[in-house]
Amino acid sequence: MKTNKNTQYKIDKTIDSIDAIDQVKVSPFFKDKMMKHLFNEEKEEQYMFSWLSPKLQFVTLVCVIVLNLVAFNQIQKDSYNENVSSFATSYGLQSDSENSIFN
Repeated sequence: MKTNKNTQYKIDKTIDSIDAIDQVKVSPFFKDKMMKHLFNEEKEEQYMFSWLSPKLQFVTLVCVIVLNLVAFNQIQKDSYNENVSSFATSYGLQSDSENSIFN
């Protein structure tokens, strides 16, 4: 019975404490400040790679295209098959006799 009285006392005390809750006073510009803070945080998260700007991306793209054009022109000048076969023979990767089970 004693625990029942204690429990009832705690319940009554909790219910009475609700009356002590007052309305919270908030600054009239609180919402604007929070919205500004939230949107600024989103922008910071978007630019995680801020050093990779569009200008740098464009310059990198132009460099890659120029490098590919130079390589393509170089391949067209030299005969590709001759270079590959000379490379293979110099490193012993090419054999003149074909030792394959399928032939």
